[in-house]
Amino acid sequence: MAFVFHVEFGMNDTPLTQALEQGNYATAERLILECPNASYLDDGCYQRTPLYICLCGVDEYHQKVSTRNFYLARLLIERGANVNHRVPVTNYGSEYISPGKSSFELLVDYYNDLTCHPESFDCESPWHQPEKIWNPLTELVVGLNKEYLTTKEEVLDDLKELVFDILQHGGDANILDENRMTASHRLAMFSYDLALMEIIGSNGADLNMVDGIGNTPLLSLCDAAAFRGDNSCNVSPASDSDVARKALFEEDLKAQLRVKTDFLHYLLKRKDTDVNHQNNFGQTALFHCLLREDMDSAKILLDTGADPSLQCYVWESRRKKRKVPQLLASLMSIPLQQSLTHTSLSDQTSKSLQPISYLVDAGYFTSNEVKRELSYLIEQDFPEFSHLASSAGYFIHLMFGYKTASLKQLAARKVFQCCLIDSTACLHNILPVSSIQENFPTREFLSNPSKYEEYVTLILNSTVLRRLLELVQLPHSLLIHLEAQLLYLRMLLKFCPLQPRRPLNAVSWVRNIFDSPENDGEESDEGDSEGSSDDESRSYDTSTEESVEGDSDLEYW
Repeated sequence: MAFVFHVEFGMNDTPLTQALEQGNYATAERLILECPNASYLDDGCYQRTPLYICLCGVDEYHQKVSTRNFYLARLLIERGANVNHRVPVTNYGSEYISPGKSSFELLVDYYNDLTCHPESFDCESPWHQPEKIWNPLTELVVGLNKEYLTTKEEVLDDLKELVFDILQHGGDANILDENRMTASHRLAMFSYDLALMEIIGSNGADLNMVDGIGNTPLLSLCDAAAFRGDNSCNVSPASDSDVARKALFEEDLKAQLRVKTDFLHYLLKRKDTDVNHQNNFGQTALFHCLLREDMDSAKILLDTGADPSLQCYVWESRRKKRKVPQLLASLMSIPLQQSLTHTSLSDQTSKSLQPISYLVDAGYFTSNEVKRELSYLIEQDFPEFSHLASSAGYFIHLMFGYKTASLKQLAARKVFQCCLIDSTACLHNILPVSSIQENFPTREFLSNPSKYEEYVTLILNSTVLRRLLELVQLPHSLLIHLEAQLLYLRMLLKFCPLQPRRPLNAVSWVRNIFDSPENDGEESDEGDSEGSSDDESRSYDTSTEESVEGDSDLEYW
């Protein structure tokens, strides 16, 4: 009678792994010390090798928390265990899922868990699941001195020492995970403690390596595309308490978006750091700081040599992306897009001082390349204002500046806001058609964003601005300043809905704010039926204008 046997060579439990799984650490220590062959120390059932069991913090069924034993991990390393050994994770031995975790990666992930800011914006990333709060009573850690550690500081100190030991015994500081990220990428994204980054940076870590989308650790630090803030502040300005809640929400959002300055300074001090590195979408660290409205970090990058004239790709829809100058990142910033969930765009445009004005006034966006980019954009996207393209350098200050915009421009903004936005009563004297006057009452701008967009793009033009000047008896020289404000609003309406990453849905949530319901259905159907996929791992440098407009899913797969 024949019998079928299932045998796994080199993938079986050993007395050492069984002792570790059962928490019999005295027996495990004896087996390690008596082990005649170092390769025996790497044997275990799939991923559950001795080093993995000591450092992973979960039981073999991944259902309960288990004790981490730093002392035995160091003993294994000193006795010859392979610190770079990792077993791929598969779906019951068939479908490949990930390359697994080395001992170095396990420690880095645990370090991120312990030092992850409680309000860190991307703690739900698929490649990193930080725990809530470390509890020494339930998440036991045996320190390097064979005693249980009781404070987070003790755990961090022993963890950093163990990481240093791993690197000294041949550990690969540049090992890649399933997203082609290194430990430097993950530390830059998740940790709020620079100490481990400094350790690995001094022991072989390449801080210019790129991940699957072309980000270096510097770009991962600044990358705003993974932001998942709470955009559910649905309050109306009906009372002072609601206004206070909105102000608190906005301040909290800005705090979450602020780049970690100590990490930024450390990476920029490295001689090999490329401050102008562009990822697969042509996006730079400066571009993402502008998306965050973190102007202090943007200034640090500019002072270090960041080039403000580089152009980046952003998405208009799932099927179309386009290049934009970095200056326009301020028009699609995350705080601006998030604020549109509880306020109107007309309210946002009433602010005279824009966050980027600080940098424009300092002269960072006045190079000839930036002027040419803006001039070209005006001619291509806003032909109605093509007569202003030759003075693009001057209009950078009129549209985006504050101190350099001149008092005349500040006055023009106020006249524009009061006479054409806050109140449309002037339309009765400017536009002869009564139906137009009746279709655009000011109260609808707050409740109907598409009505506001239609008003700014179709009704307001240079002729209306001239008639306004005649009506309020202002000098004709103010026309160019009013046109600058109208051009700024047109740009804001066009670029605010754009996204730094390809939207997962057919219509992004920001664009839904502007689009009317009847148009949403058409675009959604088109996106679902003709949706395309962009290869995010494709290098930006090899992109062509023809390939940018959208590739088919069939070609991609």
